[in-house]
Amino acid sequence: MVTVVDKYDQAVAVGTVEMDETEILTYRHGLAVRVTHPIYHVPSFRETPEFKDSYIYNQSFPSIVTGLVLDPQPGEIVVDLCATSGGKTGHIAQLMENKGKIIAVDWNAEKVKRLRETIT
Repeated sequence: MVTVVDKYDQAVAVGTVEMDETEILTYRHGLAVRVTHPIYHVPSFRETPEFKDSYIYNQSFPSIVTGLVLDPQPGEIVVDLCATSGGKTGHIAQLMENKGKIIAVDWNAEKVKRLRETIT
């Protein structure tokens, strides 16, 4: 059993050693300590009421960058050809201040249903 400390020597967890010192310094990757008792618990944002009530939408970094690179302006027309669940479509609408037109397309009817649920 070992105590895991942060850079200020404050305990943040207790765990069991999986690698010895030589392995840690040689490989510099892999599991060195298996945490068994974390001191702090950070809840998943998916467990929060805000996420469950759809105030938070989980979106991948590339999807976020897509909207930012596109830089849609109010009044423009945007075509989203892989609209899937609506994350990029909703983000683009926000960037356009909900002023403009977005044509969101997907080939799968179930995905289009999810898109409608997401953006309404």
